[in-house]
Amino acid sequence: MLPRPGLWRNFLTSKEGILLTTSATLRFLSYPPFPFGFLIFPSLALLFFAIDRKTPLQTLKLTYFWGFLSNALLLYWICWATLPGGIAAIFPLGVYPAMVFVVSSSISRRSYLLSWLSLPCLWVGMEYLRSIGEFIFPWTNLGYSQSFYLPIIQFITFTGIYGLSFWVMVISLLLFGAIRSLMSSKLRKSLSYVLPILVLVLLPYFYGRAAMRENVQPGGVKVALLQGNIGQGVKWNPKYVDFSFETFFDLSREAAERGAELIVWPETAAPCYLAHDQVRRRLVQNLVDELGVPFLIGAPEYKRLDSRKFVYYNAAFFFEPNRNKIRSYYKNRLVPFSERIPFSGQVKILSDIHLGQADFSPGRELTIFDHPEGDFGVLICFESAFPNLVRSFVKKGADFLVNITNDQWFGKTSGPHQHAAIVTFRAVENRIFIARCANTGVSMFVDRFGRSYQRTELFTRSLVVGEVHPKGPETFYTRHGDLFVYGCISLALLFFLVSFWRKARRADSYVIR
Repeated sequence: MLPRPGLWRNFLTSKEGILLTTSATLRFLSYPPFPFGFLIFPSLALLFFAIDRKTPLQTLKLTYFWGFLSNALLLYWICWATLPGGIAAIFPLGVYPAMVFVVSSSISRRSYLLSWLSLPCLWVGMEYLRSIGEFIFPWTNLGYSQSFYLPIIQFITFTGIYGLSFWVMVISLLLFGAIRSLMSSKLRKSLSYVLPILVLVLLPYFYGRAAMRENVQPGGVKVALLQGNIGQGVKWNPKYVDFSFETFFDLSREAAERGAELIVWPETAAPCYLAHDQVRRRLVQNLVDELGVPFLIGAPEYKRLDSRKFVYYNAAFFFEPNRNKIRSYYKNRLVPFSERIPFSGQVKILSDIHLGQADFSPGRELTIFDHPEGDFGVLICFESAFPNLVRSFVKKGADFLVNITNDQWFGKTSGPHQHAAIVTFRAVENRIFIARCANTGVSMFVDRFGRSYQRTELFTRSLVVGEVHPKGPETFYTRHGDLFVYGCISLALLFFLVSFWRKARRADSYVIR
């Protein structure tokens, strides 16, 4: 039962309501396409003011509201594609931050200091949790707010994106302490918070500036990205299947004339079961043979298990000149409620739920495609949001990566810009080039330092050809993975246990007040 309108009005005009609403709005403005990543710090500071010294139950209510509102603003574009799917995503995602702050509030009942020390570690653990299991959607990690500040983010070669989220949380806590001390007329104490903030900003900045001076080694692969700009109403209309192929055939010929050594079509660019459609498969192979250039093509796929049962995949196919055998990669990470209902493979009744989603099954293998100038792996759609998956491709031998996607579903919203920004972090984490091919944009190349080039506009038919170079030396993150995350989770557990060893809650003289 929903609260009466009067209760909502009273809450939204209360101090907590104003703080939380303002915080969620600032958080929304700190992510792409807006270049205001610095707003994430006051956003979180306002949140801390709203929940400071609240009981766990009060904290649960307040932070769920904040999480829900933040996600509604950041992820409204899901509703653009599917309203039921958007509702199914936004409401549960508000639980994740609420869990973090409830645990922190529980710790504060025994140790106020430990509750704040544990918060960055708890947050990192939550972001990692959000990237595993059935309800995977690691889209709104705090670190992604910093995509416009390339020198700052270079240290994620050691920690992954989670280290950047930790950094954001720590600076926001210090900012909260500085403002609170200033409000209490404790100028000297306020300044004691400002100095660590300056150190935490300047150290990554100067490290990043130094790292980005490294020259890219000569040599590479000329990759063509084909942005067909074909709408959903045309793509999946059986009458226009040939139109899709004609569009990409024309772009492919132009790409070959411009010296492309690999031609990439976006996700589901072939709106048919290409591996089983002998006529169109032969047409594609003939063009590949004619141009002498390998193609990477996104298309749906199926396998027959028996006479009555099929499994379906979101796939990428690699066509090579003068080879009739095509290799494939099946998307491993499926979008919850859009490509698959969570647990539908284990609970039969869930497979009968229809929210307009596809009915794909996840792939189980990572495929590395061989190219004369460098081997590569493929990320389909939002697989680019999974650091460990990308790291696994690099560990398996990928010299560069290709990300194919179809963001047409989300219109001219924030979604395509947020999605495009994510590959920046995967490139930096692993010091690897990424070629991103999107049906309606944004298509682009990203170098190993996160710098984008040959970037296209949304909803334009485009062809861009650019060089991708061999990956750099193996990074700490590529080699060791999420050690930083495991350290944070261990520290959070330690803080939680230590807090229960204290017999009474006390306010230490040096804590944030």
